[in-house]
Amino acid sequence: MDICKPLRRGLWLKLGVNETRRLGVKYERLNNFCYACGMMDHLLKECEEPWVEVDEGDTKNFPFSPDLRALLLKPNVVFPFPMNPFMGDYPEQRNL
Repeated sequence: MDICKPLRRGLWLKLGVNETRRLGVKYERLNNFCYACGMMDHLLKECEEPWVEVDEGDTKNFPFSPDLRALLLKPNVVFPFPMNPFMGDYPEQRNL
């Protein structure tokens, strides 16, 4: 991972001649990063992007968010909700 470039929020996957889908990206053990530009060398309040106006605690109006962090689970933890709700995977319990 090149820390001199912004984080990627997603990838485009080509599924055939005329079909593409966007896949979201999640990062494990992601350090702090800027929610405005996606760079890991500074935080939002230090960002030099000219359009950034910092409102402490409000991150929903920026292109990057804490949602880029992957949920880390410990081994043998029961996952209480569906692993993949888009595929209809609704087990009562699942051991990881």
